Amino acid sequence: MSDTTQVPENASPPSGEPLFHEARDSLLPRLYEVKEHAQVSNKKHGRIFILYQDFNQQATARLFRKAANWAPPQNETERIKRGYLNIDPSRDLVFVRSMQGDGREESDILKAWSICKEDFKPEDELRNDLLGPSEQIGLHRPAKIGGVYEGGIEFEQNDDAISIVEEGRAHLTSALVQSHVTLLAPSVDNTPPGATSNDLHRPSTGNSSTLG
Repeated sequence: MSDTTQVPENASPPSGEPLFHEARDSLLPRLYEVKEHAQVSNKKHGRIFILYQDFNQQATARLFRKAANWAPPQNETERIKRGYLNIDPSRDLVFVRSMQGDGREESDILKAWSICKEDFKPEDELRNDLLGPSEQIGLHRPAKIGGVYEGGIEFEQNDDAISIVEEGRAHLTSALVQSHVTLLAPSVDNTPPGATSNDLHRPSTGNSSTLG
């Protein structure tokens, strides 16, 4: 695959195996697979990928324009042919490393990850603990009769489960912390550095594959 990107002198490519596909667009980040990563302590992980991306303003603008008008692959054969990365439900991880960065794994950005069926077990157990035995679940808000709660779910059947709405059944299960994040993605309404609105004449279509 030809690559005309000018790599800065301070670039440090990943030391893993390069995964190049002859049909993969040269504007996309270079793809590497590594066996381990400084940010991954859990040994029960799947594959670890690093996208080695040029964050130069001009390179970012070119990729932004291309992505905004990118027609997604219509089938598995086309997806493979075009060099799309397939993330399996087996704890695969995808990091992004900037060509302009320091090359350290600690500076990589976790971009995407997948989970497997086993990862849902703690959530299933927690849900069952909150609901309680199915034969004791009531459709309506629990009422305390003779010092004993009846109705509702097990989580509601105690004096500490106070609803945050007067007539409803809404409860806080933990402390909440909100962090507002602004996301910018290729679309007809967003113009990247170095691009004009004319470059973004058609928004991209959502699909299950990732550009990287």
